[in-house]
Amino acid sequence: GVAQGGIVDTPEGNWFAVLFQDHGAVGRLPILLPIHWENEFPVFGEDGKVPVEVTIIEAAQDTSRPALVGSDDFRQSYPTPYGLYPQWQFNHEPTVAGFKLDTETGKFSLKAIKLSKNITEAANTLTQRMWFPACQGEVTIDGSQLKVGDIAGLSAFQGAYGFVGITREAAGLFVIMKSRELDNMSLQAMPADETAGKEWERFPLSDEVVRIRVEVDFLNMNDKARFYFQSPTGFQQIGPDHQLAFKMDHFTGCRFGLFHYATKTTGGTAVFSDFHYIRHREKDVGNF
Repeated sequence: GVAQGGIVDTPEGNWFAVLFQDHGAVGRLPILLPIHWENEFPVFGEDGKVPVEVTIIEAAQDTSRPALVGSDDFRQSYPTPYGLYPQWQFNHEPTVAGFKLDTETGKFSLKAIKLSKNITEAANTLTQRMWFPACQGEVTIDGSQLKVGDIAGLSAFQGAYGFVGITREAAGLFVIMKSRELDNMSLQAMPADETAGKEWERFPLSDEVVRIRVEVDFLNMNDKARFYFQSPTGFQQIGPDHQLAFKMDHFTGCRFGLFHYATKTTGGTAVFSDFHYIRHREKDVGNF
């Protein structure tokens, strides 16, 4: 469904509608539609239909404007309310005592300030939009300051979430993959109070620092996420491919999310560094 938006004109005198289209788990994508005028009234499309191709004149790239998404080494402070790279957004008004940006060391820390059942209840989850038709995010996480019961990592963040992360238990640190399953009949995410997510796989960690990766494929509404951690032999998939879905419970497109939450005791800290964002073109989907 294409809906809602506005109309704009270009310096060359061309008119377009800028609308959005629901496009599965990636959320709503911008749609460009030509407009012409008849009797001082805007007419959308051609002969009542959306044209297959639209000719536009591309302006020179304005390098002063930041990209919509991107990598972050956490070594620069920006003129934003919290000094963070402007492509990041918190999942809610943040609690300042629960996070810290250290540009000298290139570290972003999340402190568990409350107990949570699952990632949707976590405080200060830091997110970026995902890119159509496919993209991947990688980050290094240091779990040396996690407390028993803490979980932290990188997520495909939405109601039907999935994530790869690390957790501390009495026996030590483990890398895990968890997701919230979908109701097979309605494809609605299960209510938060009914599940804390299903853990699919885990491996013990001998090191307190690990690099993790999330890959997503939105082409043809495939809406799949895959999760990896870096082992001594390279990146290794953990858990199954996870089905994402755009539904009313969150009503937003899937996002990369850096998160940390406590299930037993507050006060633990997860430390993130070197976030790497890769956008894939349509011809590359399935090859990453």
